[in-house]
Order: sequence, then structure tokens, then C-alpha cells
Amino acid sequence: MLAFAHQKATVDISAGMLEVARRELPAGEFIEGRAEQLPVRDGAIDLVTCATALHLMADPGLVFGEIARVLAPRGRLVLATFGPSPAGSGSNRPYRTNHAAFQTADLVAAASAPAGLAVIRSAAARDEGETCVLTELTG
Repeated sequence: MLAFAHQKATVDISAGMLEVARRELPAGEFIEGRAEQLPVRDGAIDLVTCATALHLMADPGLVFGEIARVLAPRGRLVLATFGPSPAGSGSNRPYRTNHAAFQTADLVAAASAPAGLAVIRSAAARDEGETCVLTELTG
């Protein structure tokens, strides 16, 4: 799920998730769409948030490119990704993930640089054995 501050809208590929969001947040704007082809005009967005979803994207480079396209000058992207898993804890998730590519701010920087995005700050937090890496980027 991607959220946009300027338009105060959320884009998600899942019609079911959007249905729940519309019911729970009737004042919100929810758009069905793909992160790889955002239904938003160039330079229209001040802030994009992407919380624990980038690792599910088939082509994260394309997603970074789309985010860079829709960001306004001085716009920001804030990512929440999963850090390294504690030793001995394997993933039992029933879907494909690509956590390893985004486990640190340096890895996020390397993945997003071809789209013209740059990391400006990051932080990590650990809770119940999971590490969440928050990374802020700009174009």
C-alpha cells in the first residue's frame, strides 16, 4: 500500500483492502492501482509512504522509478522495511519476499539510486524480535 500526502490518497492493488479502508475511513480517498504504474500525475505528491510492502514488489526498481516520477520537488519517500531476522529464525511466510534487498539504509540507497532517489536519514527499531528500518529519501 502506498499513501500520498499531497492528495491525501492511498493506492493499493487489492480491491478487498480498499473496500475495508473505505468502510473504516469514509473521508479518505482510495485508488485501486499498482505501485509499478501509479495513477498519479508527475510531480504531484509531497510525501509517499510505503510500509512493509516493498519486499513484495516483483520489480522494486520500477516502483522506485514511479515514486520518483510522482514526487514533487523536495518531496519525500518514507519506507518501512524489515531488518535482518534474528539468528535461527527462518521465514515461514507463504508468499515470496525480498527482505534481504532492503534490510539496511545502505541497501535501500543502492536500490533507489538508479531512480534518482537519495537517503537523507534512517533509523531502526526492534520489537519482539523483528527489526523495522525506517528510511527517508528525496529526489
